[in-house]
Amino acid sequence: SRPSMATTSYLSAFGVPQLAGLSNKLPFPNFFRVVSSDAQVMQVLALMVSTTFDYSEVNMLYFDAPSQILQSHDFVTAANDLGIKVSPYRIPHSGQVGGEVDRVNRVKMLASLQSIRDSTCRVVVAFAIGKEACELWQAAYDLGMIRAHGWVWLGGDGIDGNQLNRDLKRATPFEGTIYITASSQTPSLGTFKELWALHMSKTEIPEFGERNFNCEGQHLCMNHTGFQGWKQGLHDEQLLCEGDASLMYDAAVTLAVVLDRLLTQKNIAIESLTATDWMEELQQLADPTKFFQCLSGEIALDVNQDRLMDMAVFNWHSGQLAGVRVGSWRNARGFSWEIGETVVWPSGDQMKITNSYHLPGLPSGLPPVCSPGSVYNVQASGCLLCQRGRFLPSGPSRNDTAYFQCLVCRAGTYSHLTGSTECSVCPPGSYSNDDGASECFLCAVGRHQPHPGSSDCSKCEAGTFANGTGAMNCERCPSGKHQANEGYADCDACAETFVTNHRGATSSSECVCSKGTYFERNRGACVMCDLVFLECPGGHLQINSNDSDMSVRVREGYMTLREDPFSIYTCVDGSLRCPGSRSWCDIDRSMCANGFDASVMRCGRCLADHYLSSDRMCRPCEANTPLNVFKLVATCVAQLVFVFYMYCRYNRPNPSGMISAGNLITFFQTLQSLSLLPLRWPIPTKMLFDAINVLSVEGLTVLLEYDIDCLTSDAAIFEVVLNAISPLVVFADFALLHCVFWLFRQRLQLDFVMNIIGMWYTKLFISISRMTMELFFTERMPNGKLMVKAVPDLEFDSPKWREVIPVSMAACALYCGTTLVVTARAVYQAPLWAATCPHFTARYRFAFGALRPDRWWWVLVQVFFGFLTNLVLAISSNAHASLYLSVFVLVIFTGLEYIVLPFKYPENNFADLCLKSALVIFLILSTSFIDHSVISREYEGEQNEFFGHLLFAIILLAVACIALSILYWSLTLLCPERSETASNARILWRFRDVMLAQLMIPEHEALQKISQLSQYYIQKLESA
Repeated sequence: SRPSMATTSYLSAFGVPQLAGLSNKLPFPNFFRVVSSDAQVMQVLALMVSTTFDYSEVNMLYFDAPSQILQSHDFVTAANDLGIKVSPYRIPHSGQVGGEVDRVNRVKMLASLQSIRDSTCRVVVAFAIGKEACELWQAAYDLGMIRAHGWVWLGGDGIDGNQLNRDLKRATPFEGTIYITASSQTPSLGTFKELWALHMSKTEIPEFGERNFNCEGQHLCMNHTGFQGWKQGLHDEQLLCEGDASLMYDAAVTLAVVLDRLLTQKNIAIESLTATDWMEELQQLADPTKFFQCLSGEIALDVNQDRLMDMAVFNWHSGQLAGVRVGSWRNARGFSWEIGETVVWPSGDQMKITNSYHLPGLPSGLPPVCSPGSVYNVQASGCLLCQRGRFLPSGPSRNDTAYFQCLVCRAGTYSHLTGSTECSVCPPGSYSNDDGASECFLCAVGRHQPHPGSSDCSKCEAGTFANGTGAMNCERCPSGKHQANEGYADCDACAETFVTNHRGATSSSECVCSKGTYFERNRGACVMCDLVFLECPGGHLQINSNDSDMSVRVREGYMTLREDPFSIYTCVDGSLRCPGSRSWCDIDRSMCANGFDASVMRCGRCLADHYLSSDRMCRPCEANTPLNVFKLVATCVAQLVFVFYMYCRYNRPNPSGMISAGNLITFFQTLQSLSLLPLRWPIPTKMLFDAINVLSVEGLTVLLEYDIDCLTSDAAIFEVVLNAISPLVVFADFALLHCVFWLFRQRLQLDFVMNIIGMWYTKLFISISRMTMELFFTERMPNGKLMVKAVPDLEFDSPKWREVIPVSMAACALYCGTTLVVTARAVYQAPLWAATCPHFTARYRFAFGALRPDRWWWVLVQVFFGFLTNLVLAISSNAHASLYLSVFVLVIFTGLEYIVLPFKYPENNFADLCLKSALVIFLILSTSFIDHSVISREYEGEQNEFFGHLLFAIILLAVACIALSILYWSLTLLCPERSETASNARILWRFRDVMLAQLMIPEHEALQKISQLSQYYIQKLESA
């Protein structure tokens, strides 16, 4: 009561301890309770839920009246200590404690019940008293929360029967509910009175002396005024004497025992006792050695100064106004169940207790277990399939509430079907970033996910990309592309023709020219490197597009100019002038070696103040004029002697040996011309050509080391002019001889001089015509330019070439034209001049001296052969045409010579045919040395097509020749006078005197040869 609480407060202010049955002693530290506290009851209730019932989760309903609030607080505290999850539901009380629930609060009460019904936990602990308890249980009953599977209802002393107000109809919803109260029965009251009368007989008025308690055995205290409203035959069935009187007596006895201990054991005088002495001794009642028995049982306190009492467990049965005691709890031994008693559960199940340590038929505290993939639904009162994005596996345990609600698929998984028992893992390349996903989403472009069960996709790292959705892995940027950012669908391309050295480039700074290419600044692009001529390691950076590529190196045998570093020229003498690989930007190493000028195309000239020595290297010019003069004079004298020898020797009949020597000179001259073919000659062939070229003007100049380069600043023009006037040296020689002969008062014979001059120009006609046409003998460079073979640093059709071409053309017209005209006129007039001119033989021995009289015209063929040999080389635009046309000319002239056998001695015919056959074979084998590297594919294709047509034409020509031969044979049969034999006979008789003079044989020998003709031909001659 409030007065007692106020009194307690005043006493506590002075430190005075008190003992009483106060329900709420938390605010009063000096208070000692002689009854069990609500906290103890709630602890035992929580212990029963956890250990006996094995529930890990409960719902707690309570009205917010002071007593129920304290009970709920005590229960939650105890439950938390035991690891029980409590879901509290607070219901406002309606003013009067235990009164009816008003309309507003009833709505809240129903909402709380519905929330509990919709949950998966069906264990309910409720704290209510009076009518509000009845209305709470009735509402739960009406909502199907009692007579249903799995429900368990528990409570405290608020539902010990007083809530029924003796109305049995209200008991129905409570059937199966279990509640716990402190056990306060006083079975030892009679013994207590006897002991009191024995030991306290001098007490004047015992407190219970005037009370007529008749509580012996099972009899009721019917005569006591405190038992108002007692109905005999109703209440006497269950009620026992359980008043608080014995507890009050126990409090008084406790004070007496404590006082006795203070006076006797501690020897403290009664007048010296203080509140502290009382306080300390009362606290000793928590020591088990200080416990003692009293009227209502053992007096023992806990650390909270509450009395430890036994607890009784009651179960509401049908048709009862009070619960049936089915068990008890004692601090020393825990719970004990009444064997033989019946326990009733809210579902209506009734079980007989057969074991004092086990309560049978315990409900699950959970809704009914459904099949895997489905969950129990309260509203539907049945099992429903889990929705998409949720699942429920098989094998639920009895207390696993998670199995009574569908679980949500976590991020990275999904469930696309209803009633799933498990979630599927998102495959690689997909994800689900929210819980409860019904499908997985493909990774967007620029993202990837290599692992299954992912909640997101990662961005592609720099240097990688993913250009499609659902990528498991990002691809590395291919060669030629780069990507500096993350999460892109494609890579940025390097500038056209640039590549990257590896896949997965992350920056444009990794864009370079690939191996085998070089950067051409004028075009701003990487150009394919001709690996025949260049070494291109690549690596020129795209970001350095304003700089020249300095990594390119020219291979051995080739060179390039600094001002045009990627225009390739073939070096003269190959590796001799251009050894090893070189770069135009090398500071320590020149493009041209051995003293040759790197600023001149093809390393074709020596450096300034250098000249070409006999070892084909450039030597520094020396001031050695006397030696040069001596060499010049010696050369002129030697040549003068040679001309004089020719003057003396070649004005006599030609023997076969000298004729063969002349044929050999023609052979060597032809080889000299063929050496100008634009072919890659092997070293032995080059050595042969070098040996033969010694006989040329250029060869003699190099051999004798005339340092002409030291005398002129433009050696190219000087060489052309020198070659143009060199054939005139024979006239200078005869001018000197004339002077010499004049000194000795002799005269040169004009016929002999003209014979030697004619021999000079006819026997050396191939060399002379070659020198006059040398500006047309070209070699194609790898860069496509045509360079003059004889003047290596002179480009065909260049301004400088146009400057010197008039000299060459004039020399060609002078020498070649004059020789051809003079020779042709001599051949034409020979039959007449031989008969009429006495000096004919001496003057024209150079033309007709080695020939058969009937083949006197062969000299013209020889001259044309020399001219055509060089003309073919001059007009041909490429190696194929030069070779094939040269072979064609040689084959024609060789075949013609084989037919006519022009020389008067058979051994000369044989030797010359062998030489020309050797030239034919030489040209055929030379096709292996064509430099295909300087021929473009397009041009090669055009050439192949042209020569294909040419082959077809040659075959047609051969067939035509056969047809003509057959036709000619037919004509000779029809017209004998038109035969070749008759024609030759007419010529023989017409020019008989000339032939005899040329053959130098008597007439009878000529007639004898004619007589050797067969009778058939004699008849033809007669008819002709």
